[in-house]
Amino acid sequence: MNDLVALRARLDEDERLARLALDEAQQRTDRETRYPYPERLATSMLDARFGPARVLREVEAKRAILARYEDCVAHMQDPEYQQGTAMDQVLEYEEFVLPNLGAEYDRGSDTARPQAD
Repeated sequence: MNDLVALRARLDEDERLARLALDEAQQRTDRETRYPYPERLATSMLDARFGPARVLREVEAKRAILARYEDCVAHMQDPEYQQGTAMDQVLEYEEFVLPNLGAEYDRGSDTARPQAD
């Protein structure tokens, strides 16, 4: 459960930073002021592809995956739901989906942020 708390905290942080970046971008009215040199075109394209709007979409998608996992856990408590199926679903999330979902936040991949244990 600590991993889920840490993952949610990282998603909250990503969302907060992405919204700040979007606010800053909206304050800029002249893109040429930001990227006046042709060699910065790649940076501009990278920002457009991997910028704050994408981060917000990724945060939303990851939260949906976490919500689905919580549904699977709840199904384990539901006597009308097949327990074998519920257990298989939870195990799939715990052994594969959740570790991969949080892989970008693993120790060493992001030295700028402190890691939660």
